[in-house]
Amino acid sequence: MADERVYIDPWSPGTDHGPVLEPVELYALGENVKVRINPCLTGEDKKKHDFVYDVADGRAMSQEEGLAVQKYYDEPATLPRLTQVVIYTKLAPWVTVVRATMHDRGVTVGDCCESMKACYAKPITQEEWEALPPRVVASVQRSLSGSMQYGYGVTHAPNGSVNIKRFNWLMQRTVCSFLTVDDKYAEKRFGYRAPNLFLMDFTE
Repeated sequence: MADERVYIDPWSPGTDHGPVLEPVELYALGENVKVRINPCLTGEDKKKHDFVYDVADGRAMSQEEGLAVQKYYDEPATLPRLTQVVIYTKLAPWVTVVRATMHDRGVTVGDCCESMKACYAKPITQEEWEALPPRVVASVQRSLSGSMQYGYGVTHAPNGSVNIKRFNWLMQRTVCSFLTVDDKYAEKRFGYRAPNLFLMDFTE
């Protein structure tokens, strides 16, 4: 008798991939659940290494990479699927809380991209700017001078002052490189670890 089983890619878009867990359910299950991150976000799958996303403008670096981003947009960001994930980076103080736009699909790759873009498009507050070490301020200002030359990345308020965005804080390192889990660093920074707390590395 022929084997009639059909293989379904666990990362394919859709709702047929098991339960969608709320944060409280995920935490209650504890060590019994191992959250896997979509290979296009971790860079582990060479077939998906063409995924490139720039949080500064929400675009890929080339047309081919743009098509790759759209190809993975509707795929689940994690398995099991989650209604919420939190993304942070060592390069900036902010965290990006990503919530599923469609509950029955869980957080998708596209949800992660759009949420990070929205997070880093916000202006830096005066308090945040003043808290930067002088060396970092000088580096950001040099980066801004280059951006202003090409009219990219900087907007101007009616009074002529420069409106510095969070992605300017990252300077040229605004391209998502890979997403991973670093429990030791998370505990040091936040005082706790969580299965839906992910570290993003950025590159130029």
